Amino acid sequence: MRDKVRLVVDALAGAPGSGFAVNRMLLVDKASKCLAEMPSLYDLPSGWQGPFLGSRGPRILPGLPPTSGLSLRRSAAKAFFPLPAALKAYSDTLIQVVAPLVTPIVAIGAPLSSYRVHGANIGGVSRFTESRLRNIVLYEREIWRAWRQYLSSPCSGGPFDTTLPAEMPPSLMDYAYMRFQSDQDFNATYKAIPRACFESLPTPHRWYWRTSTMLPGWLFRRSFDFVYGQTRAKMIARRILNACRNSLLLWNKAVNFCSER
Repeated sequence: MRDKVRLVVDALAGAPGSGFAVNRMLLVDKASKCLAEMPSLYDLPSGWQGPFLGSRGPRILPGLPPTSGLSLRRSAAKAFFPLPAALKAYSDTLIQVVAPLVTPIVAIGAPLSSYRVHGANIGGVSRFTESRLRNIVLYEREIWRAWRQYLSSPCSGGPFDTTLPAEMPPSLMDYAYMRFQSDQDFNATYKAIPRACFESLPTPHRWYWRTSTMLPGWLFRRSFDFVYGQTRAKMIARRILNACRNSLLLWNKAVNFCSER
């Protein structure tokens, strides 16, 4: 968006202790028509989040935007760049996971970039396939290794190397991949997923995963597309949520104006 660089620089200048700036984004369709603001359900995170994230596994803070909603000071980026060469996609996930462990966050409430969903996105797809889930599992392992490497390095400021697991435990995406493969042993994988993986999720996602084992395969795949993809139904839901959010903001402004009068 216009003036994004200036606004990001100003935000970081106003928060000299922060090396990670995040901004709201506009979700747009292939014709660049605005569908909603991102994040839709959560506020942008801000401040120091390290104690909240802990060292139990890679975690993404609710409300963190994707790629072009993320800006880093060079000093913060050097703590975990260059990114792994094998991470051909979802590289913004590694930034989302590690950057809040490196430095406090400064949030910019104005939308400064767009996320365009055009039907052929690598990440924002409307329908997942078995091969796509397989790639996500592989990328997830690269992210886990990079996360562990950072926490084991002197840059992290803590002696985590002795407490971190040597191997990545089963993840939700491992379980989802098994469901897409129609593997009947999916329950064993689900039970082996660390509880911390569920605790770190937004509440709606936590409910989804806890009930997912009861869903038949075809319904699991459809519901997974809705929860993690950019389906038409989800676009409509985003528009409704965005309209409700804007109405609530206008209502609060009106109430504040009346109380001041």
